[in-house]
Amino acid sequence: MAKQILVVDDNPVVLKLVSEVLKKKGHSVRTAEDGLIAINILDGYLPDIIFVDLLIPKINGEMLCKFIRSKPYLDNTYVIIFSGIVTEVGVDLHSLGADAFIAKGKNSTDHIQTVLEKIENKTLRQFETMNYGFEDVFPRDATVGLLNYKKHLEVIIDNLSDGLIELTPEGIILFTNPAAEALLSISQKQLLGRNFCTFFQKEYHKYSLELLKNAPQGHRQMNESKPMPLKERFVTLKVFSIKDGPHTICIALIHDVTEHKQLHEKLKLLSKTDLLTGVYNRRAFDEFFVKETNIVRRYKEPFSIILIDIDKFKDINDSLGHNIGDDVLREAVKVFNLQIRQVDFLFRWGGDEFVILLPKTDIEGAQIIAERIRSAIETYKFPVPTSVTVSLGVSLFQLNDDIHTLVKRADDAVYQSKTDGRNRVSVLLP
Repeated sequence: MAKQILVVDDNPVVLKLVSEVLKKKGHSVRTAEDGLIAINILDGYLPDIIFVDLLIPKINGEMLCKFIRSKPYLDNTYVIIFSGIVTEVGVDLHSLGADAFIAKGKNSTDHIQTVLEKIENKTLRQFETMNYGFEDVFPRDATVGLLNYKKHLEVIIDNLSDGLIELTPEGIILFTNPAAEALLSISQKQLLGRNFCTFFQKEYHKYSLELLKNAPQGHRQMNESKPMPLKERFVTLKVFSIKDGPHTICIALIHDVTEHKQLHEKLKLLSKTDLLTGVYNRRAFDEFFVKETNIVRRYKEPFSIILIDIDKFKDINDSLGHNIGDDVLREAVKVFNLQIRQVDFLFRWGGDEFVILLPKTDIEGAQIIAERIRSAIETYKFPVPTSVTVSLGVSLFQLNDDIHTLVKRADDAVYQSKTDGRNRVSVLLP
């Protein structure tokens, strides 16, 4: 009965020879020059038999066999390894899921015919002998040495802490080590033939593809990419390319920088945060001010600030101690946060002074929030025997303002509140 057969070999002479032998027997034959082409063919093709050479470009024969056996729809497909390194490689056929191993040699066509007959009779998998033609070839010392060196490198690559991926300049995955599989949370068999760039968020697709296309060739790559999100982690890439015969192959080293980035972000946040109260500090105010002024100039929307000073705070520190004073500051922050909106930002300006930045808020709106804060502080039960009040100053940003002029008006308004008896809100217009 005629069979659908796929032959995978990078030697055009072998492809032609095997194809002609099979076609003369009435079989339908398709061919592939490398493992990647074979995977693409198998995406829409169900062969009865696959002949696979071990030394093929892009995705080697061992990986291709493992890929085939990972696909349930190919369970009934016979896999025949047809290779010239059968005596040197020492491959465990069972681990690859191969049904037979034919050595390339003078009697290859006879062995192919024997295997085909056993497949037709459904007896191939019943025989203990899976190797055909071994008596016609002898191990070559140079090949054995190269294969042993290859295994040595495989052990190193498999134990790298960084992910390593071999891929085409277009991003198609040809090989992954265990660390890369762990980062991508997908097995190697499922990764082969997929596009690596698509594992990144959409905005990083173009950037990652440019890294591959511009990969320097041959020499050691020292430059890392910018951190990119990958499967809830952050990674950087080092990419270089090598020539594999007529093909260019890219190697990407994936370094997990999640902890480093998290530490960096934490330190960055700490540099903008007041350690005592947990709110933003004065340095952070500078950044927020620049962002808000740009919004005002672009969209013509107002913003205001409220400067708050705790009345007679020095007396609290002097009479009750700095620890109690610190408690008062922390409690005051709780009250401030309860009275402001989610869009507002609270900063510790220094000592017992705080600033609230109010986006999209005119002077009347800022006055309402300031009065709400004043009243809430006045009625709050602080951990001190005396009452605690605040004096507040409100200032509206003007297009010719900088930080100093805006805050100066709010500070003058606070001074006015204190002069008028404290525990009140004052507004100074330019």
